[in-house]
Parts: sequence; structure tokens; C-alpha cells
Amino acid sequence: MSKGAFSASSRSRDPYEGMSVDLLTPLLRDGLTDKGRFDEYPGAAKIRVGDLRLLGLQIGPDDRGEEDKYHANVWGVTDTLRKRILKLARLTKKPDDVED
Repeated sequence: MSKGAFSASSRSRDPYEGMSVDLLTPLLRDGLTDKGRFDEYPGAAKIRVGDLRLLGLQIGPDDRGEEDKYHANVWGVTDTLRKRILKLARLTKKPDDVED
């Protein structure tokens, strides 16, 4: 996984330095499957919100209007927690350079 995976955004991109995520429940509610939405994103992963909260992280919507109404942020991600998040993540589509 790249160093950028499961990292907080830079302050210039997000003043709150949250890790960008999409919320699966609203995607499914609107009939968008995770597979269809993320086919173009090798390395997309599922992580349970409850697992992130157990790590002491905060999760909340970051409504970007119709541009991306499924977007949310995870706040409090550090390098140490990043490694723990990686262990919790389940890839929905493996990048080409990841072997089974």
C-alpha cells in the first residue's frame, strides 16, 4: 500500500486534515453498489465505522453537495493508527501490483 493510503489529507486540501472516505450505506440506499462505484479505483477498501471508532477516531459527513454527497472524513489519523487501519481494511479491488 502506498504511504498515502489511510492517511489524513494535507491542511491545504482539507483544513481539518481528515482522511477521505465514502459512506457505503447511502451509496447502497441510492442503488450504487460499492463494486460499480469503485471499479475504477484499484485499492479501494471497506472499513467498518465501528472499528475506526474503537481506535478513537471520529467519523462524520463532509457534504460536498451533489458533487459527492457520499463523502465523509475520519479525523485523528496518525502514522501509528494508519498501520492499524490497514490491518482492518478489506480490499474491494486489488491493485495490479498486489498478489493473492
